[in-house]
Amino acid sequence: MKRFIIILLLLMVGCGEEALENDSDMVDDTAQIGVVREVLPADSSGEISVNLHINPGPDDTYYIIEEEVPKEFQILTGDHDSNNHIKLVEIQGIQQMTYTYRLKTDTPGTYDIQGKYAMDSNENTVPILGDSTITAS
Repeated sequence: MKRFIIILLLLMVGCGEEALENDSDMVDDTAQIGVVREVLPADSSGEISVNLHINPGPDDTYYIIEEEVPKEFQILTGDHDSNNHIKLVEIQGIQQMTYTYRLKTDTPGTYDIQGKYAMDSNENTVPILGDSTITAS
C-alpha cells in the first residue's frame, strides 16, 4: 500500500500544479483518507460552521488533530485553548466522523485557516486538506 501511495505522489508531482488545481474530475474531498476541512457560508446570525471530516484508513488506530483558528474569531463551540487552537485526540476505536465547530467575528475579511493532523497512515503530521480560507462579512 505504501508503495502505491508513493508512486501516486510521484505522479502528482510530475504533473505539476495543474494536477493539484484542477480537481473537478476527482472524487469528493470528504471521501479521502485523512482530515478534510469544509468551511460553510455564514448563517443569518453571522456564525460560520467549520466541518472537519475525519476519514481514517483501514489500519489507522489513532488521530491527533490541531486546528489553528485566526485570532479575529471567537470559537463558539468546540474545545479550544486561549490561543484559538482546537485539539482533537482519539487513541482507540477511531471511525469516520465529522467534527463541527462554530465561529463568529466582528471584523469582516478573508482569513487563512490552517491545521495539521497525524494518523498511523502518515509518519509525520500533514496539513489538513480542503478549504483554507474563511470569509466573514
